[in-house]
Amino acid sequence: MMKTKKTVESTEYIRTASDAAEQERTGNYGIATLLWGQARKLASSITNYDWADSRMAFCHVRQLRK
Repeated sequence: MMKTKKTVESTEYIRTASDAAEQERTGNYGIATLLWGQARKLASSITNYDWADSRMAFCHVRQLRK
């Protein structure tokens, strides 16, 4: 059986992603876009990288529609 290595995200990633999510919830899509981009750079797993990337793209589109 193959073991997979689980990565633990840094406190900085978690804080940045949480801040991005809060900005997104309050409709500050420009700020959220920037924060999701920062979170993407801090992600140590492909899953979190992909998540931050997709949230960044979503917020960017929402910002353009405002």
